Amino acid sequence: MQAVVSSASSPLDMTFHITAWVTFNETHEVLEFDMAPNGSQHYRVD
Repeated sequence: MQAVVSSASSPLDMTFHITAWVTFNETHEVLEFDMAPNGSQHYRVD
């Protein structure tokens, strides 16, 4: 996981880029997605 912080100091401006290596039924996949807080202690996935 990697956090990307903009020049603003607000925690709501922080975005997490997540890379996951997943094995399911002998199939290997790499999943990448971004998460950012939406202001109500929930996260938005892009």
